[in-house]
Parts: sequence; C-alpha cells; structure tokens
Amino acid sequence: MKFIKEDKYLLIVFLLMAIAIFVNSYFNSDGYLSSDSYRYLELAQNILKRNSFDVFSFGKNINERGFYSVQPVGYSFLIFLMAEFTGLSVFWSSKILNIFIIGLVLWSFKLLFKKNAYLYGLMFFFASYIKIFSLTWSETIFIFFLYTFAISIYYFLTTSKHLYLVSFAILFTSISLFLSRYIGAFSFGLIGLLGLYYWFIKKEISKSLILVSIASINIILMIIYLNHNYHLSGFKTGMLRVSSSDSTLDFVIQFLKAILVESIIPYTNKHILTKVILFLVVQYSILIYIILKNKIQIIQPNNLKTYFKTISISYVFFIIGLTYILIISFFRWFYMFDDLGERLLAPGSFLLFIALISFLENNSTLLFFKKIKLFLVGISIFSWSINVIYPIVSVHYYTKNYNEVINEIEQKYSKIEKNSIIIFGTDHLRYLRIDLQLQNPMKNEHWNDFINRLKEGHNNIYLDTSKGIKDYDETVVAVIKKYEPNSLIKIN
Repeated sequence: MKFIKEDKYLLIVFLLMAIAIFVNSYFNSDGYLSSDSYRYLELAQNILKRNSFDVFSFGKNINERGFYSVQPVGYSFLIFLMAEFTGLSVFWSSKILNIFIIGLVLWSFKLLFKKNAYLYGLMFFFASYIKIFSLTWSETIFIFFLYTFAISIYYFLTTSKHLYLVSFAILFTSISLFLSRYIGAFSFGLIGLLGLYYWFIKKEISKSLILVSIASINIILMIIYLNHNYHLSGFKTGMLRVSSSDSTLDFVIQFLKAILVESIIPYTNKHILTKVILFLVVQYSILIYIILKNKIQIIQPNNLKTYFKTISISYVFFIIGLTYILIISFFRWFYMFDDLGERLLAPGSFLLFIALISFLENNSTLLFFKKIKLFLVGISIFSWSINVIYPIVSVHYYTKNYNEVINEIEQKYSKIEKNSIIIFGTDHLRYLRIDLQLQNPMKNEHWNDFINRLKEGHNNIYLDTSKGIKDYDETVVAVIKKYEPNSLIKIN
C-alpha cells in the first residue's frame, strides 16, 4: 500500500486522539469514568482474577455475587483481553482498547477513501467522539462494530466476490453489536429485511437464504443469552426496565434538541443552552457563508444522476445510521434510561457524518469540496483544542490527577480485610478491590434498619465519610455528620 502525504495527516489524527484519551483520563481526577464505566472495569477485573462473570454489584444479598447482566459482557471481556495482553491495569487497558479501535477505523478509512481518508478521520475530533472515546464506555466498540457491519452490508450489496467471507463478517459484526449493547439486536432485523428484499425483489434466492440464515442464527443466540440472563438474574436484561414518564411533546422536544446538539461539531453539552446557541450560530453561519460566497455551485448534476443509479457507500451508511437513531429513540420514548444525547446518538451520527462527507466528495464541485475541506479541518482542530487543551489549562492545576487519587484510595483501604462491606465507598473500589462490597442504604431507609440488614452477613463494616451525603433518611445524614469528613470508620 503506497504511503502518500495525506497518510501523514491520518497519522497525526491518530496521535492527537491518543493524546486526547491519555490527557483526559490522566488529568481528570475520576479518570474520565462514569457509573457504568466502574461496572465495566469491575467485571473485567473480576475475569482477570479468574472469578467468572459474577460480581458483588449484582448480588441479590450480602456476600452474594450475581451474574453481570445489566449490560452485555462483550466490552468488559475485551478490556480483560487487553489487560492480559499488555499487563496493564484494567483502567489503562480500557483506554488502550479505545485507542486501538480508533487505529483500526483510521486504517479502514485509508482502504476505503484513499487520499481523503484523513477528512473522515477528523470526525474523531468532534466533541461527541472525543468524549466517548476518552470515557470507558461500551459505545466505543459499538461504534466500531456498527461501522464494520455497515461496510459488510455494503460489500454484500455491491459485489459477488468473497461472498462467504462477507457473509461471515455480517454474522460476526451483528452478534458483536448485540454483545456490546442490547440495542445491537436491531441489526438482526435489518439483515432479515434485506434477506426478504433479495427473495421478493431481487429474486436472488441464494443471497436471501444466506441473510435469513444469519438473522436466524443471531436471533437464536440472542434468545439463549437473554434466557441465561433471566435464569441467573430474574430479568432478561438484568433489571426491570421502567416505562418513560415523558409526554409525547416532551420527548419530541428532547429528540429535536439532541439531534441539533449532535450536529454541532465542537460542543456536546446540551444542558448549557447559551454555549449551544453560540456554537450553533457560529458553525452554521460559516457554512451558510461558504454556500453563498460567490454563488458557489454545490452539486455536479451529471455526477448526481449516475450516483443514484448505483448503491453507494454513503447510501448504505445513511440508511443504517438513520435506522439506528430512530430505533434507539423509539425505545427511549417508551423506556426510561439515559436521556437522548451523544451517548445514545453517536453511533448513528458517526455513520451519518461518513455518509455526508462521502456524498459531498463524490457529487459536489471541486471548488465547493475544497472549501468544505478547509471548514472541516479548521473546526475539527478547534474542537480538539477546546475539548482537550482548554480543560487541562483551566482545571488540572486545581485538582488531583487520576494517579494521585488512586494512590490515596489504595493507601486508605490497604488494611481493610477481604469481604468487608464499605458504606458510601468510592466507586473506584469496584475494580481496585473486587473483594470488597459497596453498600448504600435505600433513600428512605432508617440507619438502624440498614445496619441490621448488613450485620446479617457477619462482615466487617466500614463507613467512608468522603462523599457529601444528601437525599437520604435524616438518621443516615445524622450519623455521617458525627464523624470527620474523609474518614474511614469501622462500624462493626
């Protein structure tokens, strides 16, 4: 494969994203982790210590481990494999895994889009993807498998070469989507519908049978997996899924707002409305200026006529990306989980951005596409700067970095006995000390009732007063106030 100057830009994108992930993780006192991140790492560490897929976080009773089933095990298992291979902690292995995934995607961009691959690579500088790939979230591998699934479908539609290899790729990427996030099962439906299209419209029975077989195999595997969850946890997806309380109007407003914010390249926090409006106005003012300046002709009509007569990669990516966004939004309409935002929408928007760039590359005039290149390079570098450099300069001098926080935690808990219960313990213990149990009272539970419940397990019980406690029963708050902040007190 010939190395051209544009490949240097692709390498720069990779290095800058690796720097972004390392910097965001190291200088953030919590290591750029969320509540889900701690549990992914807990399972990965549990597997690393050869303790199977059962963790304390999902145990129904004291001293009881439960099968990890609220999320699929795929992401944690990949973190475990990376930790085994590198010898690093599960925390840093999760970050290396994210960097590795970015490298694979950029390499595939080189194969698909040749000298313009770096333009597609600049998408990783968008605020949504800097955040997602800096965090320890299963969305990283979900984006990768959704992207490779779309490529597999594209090749299945457009070529008869290596049909069985492409078919296996569809099978593998679609089941991997499900093992990354349960919503990945939507791909089985897409495969099945495509099979029906080949049967009734294209009249290609062999391709239809391949696709229907793939969908059937994956559905059977999904049923086995979910039934296994139900047998061990009592729920098919690990917990009771609560119906959404949002009205239809509230949801529509949430959806439109989320889509709008997702389209803003350098910013992703929809809760700070002034900044959302500012970045929205600036970004789209520049685009409008590019379009209106000198009355640039945008599309080449002759190219467009030919383009829609063939199955293009932008068409496939657009359909799959849009389908994902509509389905995840549909489920969010009916069930209460994360608000619509970059975490839920980014996998679909990733494909939509690829589809848009590819469409413009193949159908816009050279002058217009050149200006779009300049816009994309400029706003992407700006996005990387304000989402990586600015937070370091403005924050890290005033907070402890991740390593300092972890060293303090390890020192603080170094003499705590195995199987002890920690009340209000830091979530980092979920993966640093998988032999400890983290227990908190229920919101309205009396302190004495809570302690009596814990004592039934006959464990050593410690109270950590590091967290600011609120929204608990007044008896719980009163006990916390009796002790010095940041203390570790043995209760039993």
